[in-house]
Amino acid sequence: MAFFSTRTRPFFRNLGIIAFMLWLSLFTAYFADTMTRRSTTSKATGNNQAEETAVIKLSEKETEDGIDRSLYGDSWRRIRIENLFGAGDRCLMSGFNTDFRSDLKKYFGEVISRDSRGEPSREIIKKTLDAHFTGKPSRACELYEQSFDTDREKGIGLMDQLLALPAEERMPLELLARYRRARLRMSLEDWGALSDDDARLRLRVIREDLASAPELARAGSLDPAKISENAAYWIAYSRSMILPSARLVALGEADYAGATEAYLRMPMRGQANSVNSCMHLLKKLCDEKNLRPALASENLRKLMTFYLCAQGGPFYESAPEGDNLRTSTLSWLDLLTEAKVDPSFARRHVAILQYRHERWRDCQETAGRLPADDPLRRLLLSRCNLRLTGEMSLSREHLSGRLPTRAPAKMTPVTMTEEYTILIDLQDESELLERVSGELGVFALCDGDFTEALRLFDQGRYGDEAFYVAECLLSIDELKSYVDKRRASGLTPVKHRWNYHREGFDDLEYELCSRLMRAGRLEEALDYVRPELRAKATTYVLLLRCAERDDLPDHERADSYWRAALMIRQIGETLLHSPHGMSWSSGSGWYVSLDYLPGYRSRTFKFNYPPPDMGILICGAEELRRLRTWESQHMYGRALAERDARYAAFDLALKAARLLPDNDPAGAQIVQYAGNLLKYREPKAAMAAHRLLITRFKQTPLGSHAARANWFSGERPEPPSDILSR
Repeated sequence: MAFFSTRTRPFFRNLGIIAFMLWLSLFTAYFADTMTRRSTTSKATGNNQAEETAVIKLSEKETEDGIDRSLYGDSWRRIRIENLFGAGDRCLMSGFNTDFRSDLKKYFGEVISRDSRGEPSREIIKKTLDAHFTGKPSRACELYEQSFDTDREKGIGLMDQLLALPAEERMPLELLARYRRARLRMSLEDWGALSDDDARLRLRVIREDLASAPELARAGSLDPAKISENAAYWIAYSRSMILPSARLVALGEADYAGATEAYLRMPMRGQANSVNSCMHLLKKLCDEKNLRPALASENLRKLMTFYLCAQGGPFYESAPEGDNLRTSTLSWLDLLTEAKVDPSFARRHVAILQYRHERWRDCQETAGRLPADDPLRRLLLSRCNLRLTGEMSLSREHLSGRLPTRAPAKMTPVTMTEEYTILIDLQDESELLERVSGELGVFALCDGDFTEALRLFDQGRYGDEAFYVAECLLSIDELKSYVDKRRASGLTPVKHRWNYHREGFDDLEYELCSRLMRAGRLEEALDYVRPELRAKATTYVLLLRCAERDDLPDHERADSYWRAALMIRQIGETLLHSPHGMSWSSGSGWYVSLDYLPGYRSRTFKFNYPPPDMGILICGAEELRRLRTWESQHMYGRALAERDARYAAFDLALKAARLLPDNDPAGAQIVQYAGNLLKYREPKAAMAAHRLLITRFKQTPLGSHAARANWFSGERPEPPSDILSR
């Protein structure tokens, strides 16, 4: 066979087309990139002033937020945990991590510098030198520039030569030379080999060079990017970070208190700022397992306590690793006790550390000295009681703010197989009070007081638990009584973020509205519909009531059912929604998901992963009875319309079609529309529409196709709302 035979020709033709298209794509991309660069360049040269103006137009809040991010990091990690039962028993015994960002702003916000300085980079220094000397030959300038292209030792020698020049010749560069000589000496790698005397000598000459910077700047020596201000922070570095802490202390050269005060006032320069400088100091002490220097001042004690309480803060690079964190925390607590430091400098944080590391008695004593109205006191005393005695009633008294009037009746301490911590903001009293309310709600639920449990969960903004009680345990009238009492008191509904994917379904008034709608109490439900949905909801109720009337012609009733079907597709995800029930996925269909909270209580279903332990959060007999009654009515695929509104639209569309004459073309379109709603989601459920199509509308094109193919047509009609009233 010839190489270019008729059989191989199509292959090479296609190959040529592919190669040509590839070349054309590359040429187009190159041409577009070239034109874009030209456009960008021309715009950049012509619009510099406009860009500067755009930067200036940043609002004051945007500017302050940017400074906060630079100093404290992003706040995205600060997310409130908004459920309790997801942790099981641990929700009543969890430890706490604190918000380092919030604590710093509260206690050091007025001290921490928010100013910014340019980095003294090589480029900035070179520009300053070029501007000063303007092409004039300068031996001092030559020596300084040579130091950038040699090793440290030679660089130090070049700076020595520069500083040996006559005073008039060296003066413009004397500040830079002393600063550079000090920095080069600090970066030498032989510190570990130096004797104590040599180390002290080197530290002394480094500090002398750095300390001379402000005076030289005032005398007229070049000071690019205010490099003289930076000298104070490198002096602080030499007294805290340059050597291992134990050796620095032994040499008598450490000043951790002074270094901390200097760092707190340090302006932002590039990546360095006051906060991360302090955090690197704290991490260094933890990594070296020598926290004693942190006792040097109250500010340093606070910083170390906040740092450990926040598990190293928001920056991963300056946080100690897990085992080191635990070791450091225990060491810190021991040091505070050994030095007889009164924990009043940060009593709340000390108590949290004591609890988190199983020092229940110490925590009990420290927390007991907090003010009686402090919500953290109530949370910690409740937890310590469970850890020490296991008596639920006493913990409930602690949470309520009452001092127990009796001794524990039993001593059966509660333990956890896995420790668990949650993030809290100690500067946000409302968050702590909400946690107290939520945990009191757990106790009320376990005692069978469902209405009180609902009030406490709602007040604490624990949406999972509030909607669990409202949906699964209370009758509609009990829920209505609770909502109406709040209304009568002038209280607005508490907003919950838990159900964010259901727009508008975020308070108990909507839960009541949904339950009334699902129960057929439509007119009552309208009292709880929000203004933006009230017109559509009212229309839906009127249409449904009209469709249910036996005294109207079938065609009018069918028209009402059809219009109601279209309306419920728009608003049903809110008006008919149940916060708990079956879930759906394309791979599994309808199933019981792992986040089905009622299942944690009923234990009716098997999950892929074991649900949380509820050894002390016991589900009482009445709760279990009500819950299983609810599950029998709302699970097992019996109430899917309250989880997906297309099921409600499907049912109403079929009711409309059944009232129409056989082989009505509009009826066939309505049934095909209904079948399309479910034929992919749940083919078995769509069979009701298929049977109706091939029996009542078999002579229509859609019915004829359904009969021949034994399934729906691929057409997707969208019948208008007035298709039956034209």
